[in-house]
Amino acid sequence: VLDRTAFYPRGGGQEPDHGKIGDAEVTDVVKFGDVVIHSVVGKVPRSGATVDCQVEGTRRRKITQIHTATHILNGSSRQVLGPWVWQHSAFKEEDYGRLDITHFAHLTQQEVEKIEDLANEVVRKNLPVNTSFMPRQEAEERYGFRIYQGGIVPTKSIRIVNIGNWDIEACGGTHAKRTGDVGLVKITKAERVQDGVERLEFVAGESAIEYVHRMDSALNRVSATLETQRENIAKVAESLKSELEAVRAREKALGQRMVELSTAEVLSSAKEVKGVKLYVGSQSPLGEELIIAQGQKCTESDPSLVYVNVFVIGNSARVVCFVGAKARESGLSAGEIARQVAGQLGGSGGGSAAFAQGGGPSLDRIEDAVQSVEGTVASLVRG
Repeated sequence: VLDRTAFYPRGGGQEPDHGKIGDAEVTDVVKFGDVVIHSVVGKVPRSGATVDCQVEGTRRRKITQIHTATHILNGSSRQVLGPWVWQHSAFKEEDYGRLDITHFAHLTQQEVEKIEDLANEVVRKNLPVNTSFMPRQEAEERYGFRIYQGGIVPTKSIRIVNIGNWDIEACGGTHAKRTGDVGLVKITKAERVQDGVERLEFVAGESAIEYVHRMDSALNRVSATLETQRENIAKVAESLKSELEAVRAREKALGQRMVELSTAEVLSSAKEVKGVKLYVGSQSPLGEELIIAQGQKCTESDPSLVYVNVFVIGNSARVVCFVGAKARESGLSAGEIARQVAGQLGGSGGGSAAFAQGGGPSLDRIEDAVQSVEGTVASLVRG
């Protein structure tokens, strides 16, 4: 705690300054009432000592640009969408900002672009950003209650930030001297976070330039990977997507054909166990979706069949089980079979009497799990 400080504490959605107090690094600054507390890493100065304080200039400057951009975007949102728009909440950090506004519908891409274009028009006009303190009643009479975009300020005297009459708010944060100091505003994401609240994530100033550089580098990498010019990336991507969808459609058709052709083989290799037929598959070349289709097809073709398949997906073992209608009359349940087999794999499973799934992490116990299926089915057959 210092008798006075140049460090801005966290408040009003703005993150705090960092820097140094003596040789100690300031990592956080918070305010309780009239007391500002600095969190430091390193040697803490002794009580009563006179210290040199250094605010990290780059961080302060970036947050200042983001904060002023927040006010500019709030104003442009009202201009584009309507006077009912109100700031719901905001967050300002050195690398990005977030503005939540009230609006009855999800923002379209066209609306987002208009808000961004209008904000940058205000930046280019290089409007003055004036700050002044005035009595609460005077401020309310002059500007109305719209000044409380960031919430009610519980003081008799309030600080008004007036951005060239474009946006006027009660605000205690750090701001640029003119809108031109913001440099550039870029909305990076727009989403609906709750009913009636739209979120704009954005960058501004130096952070916007850094963002543009990152996106530029990403486009260059994509361009090189696709072996095409940057202006053709969208066209090439659309073409590749169409080709991929066609390949997937052919793969699905081939897979369904494989399931149909394999049905007879599965049924002929099934083993009789206490009045029901049992098929146990292991390490199938089919994917999970086709294994499920195979099990369903086989138990529909022979209702007395119990179909169990144990296979690997990624770093875990999976179990799929189907029990045909006639086999279920013997008291068998796919859910119970899957649960017990998955237990052998160190996991769990469950489902209905007709179909169930499960799995576990123990890949080294797959063979044991496969070997346990016959005994599990035999023990569950009623009578």
